[in-house]
Formats: sequence, C-alpha cells, structure tokens
Amino acid sequence: MRVDAETEMMNVGAEEATVIYNYRLVNTDASAITANQMQAALRPKVVNYACTHPGTREEFLNKGITLRYVYHDKIRRRITSFDVTKKSCAANGR
Repeated sequence: MRVDAETEMMNVGAEEATVIYNYRLVNTDASAITANQMQAALRPKVVNYACTHPGTREEFLNKGITLRYVYHDKIRRRITSFDVTKKSCAANGR
C-alpha cells in the first residue's frame, strides 16, 4: 500500500506488546543514506504523528503498546528502525 510517492507500507505485524510497521522507501538505496540520517529525517515526524493522533495514542501508546517503525530501501534492505512509546511522547512534550 502506497503511503506517499516515496513510501510503501510492506506489512504490519506484532510481537507481544509491539506493533511493527515495515516500510519500503521506493526510490532510496541503502548505500546512499545512513541509519542516523534516516532517523534524523523521519523520527521527529513519526513521533509527532503518533503522539498527537488521538486514535494512535489512546488505542496503543496509552495502553503500553510500543510502535516499531522499520524502514527498508528500494530492494528491501533494512536501513533503520526505531520505537515510539508513551515515554517518547512525554520526552517530546506531547
């Protein structure tokens, strides 16, 4: 499922109290970007969305569920991942 022109959601899974979102960046090659660069670009936006979206916050974060975002390049090589928790929201003033 396409999220935007650059991003495709590959699948969603779960392990215990963690929901795992796997995304593919359809125009990105893993050799062209570091994990730190990717996190710097994406993490603030993702945390902001998760923490300010009432459904996500109420149904997941406030119930102690971790949201894990995993990003892959255009040929499905893993670039980076990060977690969003209720503590992430508090740390960002949300």
